Amino acid sequence: MTQVPFSGKLTSLAGRYAKTLFDLAQDSGKLTEIYQELTRLCQLVSDNADLLGVIRSPALTRAEHQVIFQTLSEKLKLSKILSSFLDVLAGNRRLGLIFDIQGIFQDMVDAIEGLTHVEVTSSHTLTADQQATIQKLLSDYTAGTVAVTYLLNPDLLGGILVRMGNQVIDLSLATKLQNLATAMKGRA
Repeated sequence: MTQVPFSGKLTSLAGRYAKTLFDLAQDSGKLTEIYQELTRLCQLVSDNADLLGVIRSPALTRAEHQVIFQTLSEKLKLSKILSSFLDVLAGNRRLGLIFDIQGIFQDMVDAIEGLTHVEVTSSHTLTADQQATIQKLLSDYTAGTVAVTYLLNPDLLGGILVRMGNQVIDLSLATKLQNLATAMKGRA
């Protein structure tokens, strides 16, 4: 079994559930399949207001939640591991954690695959050459595979803001101007 270096996330309730599902998936040799199924299920639930309502409804009993998710598992042809996992979540009234579980599960899969998710925010759309340069720099920095998401925020004025996990590298013009203003106030 591969050990994944996580600290705080795995101590949460969602983290413990995610770790259990991860271990079951890895031990069965179906990690990729279960990861894809869980991602597909969470996307379906988030896109469907009725399903989202079912998850959040305190009016439904545990048994009703279990029947609904058992039926959903059959319709989606989910693996036995994920179906059983959903049954446990429903039985323990923990279906509301499914999105947190999916996020932590994804982080664990990404960690063993050496994939890092990075958000790069800029004030204007970056050219293909600029994106390629940023991708190369980030790949060199992380010594692994990087999945970059590009976002726009005109308030930055110029430069970029890079978020990688809990790290933030702020190279925006707005921040540089703010720092300059703060420094000038200190000298006045």
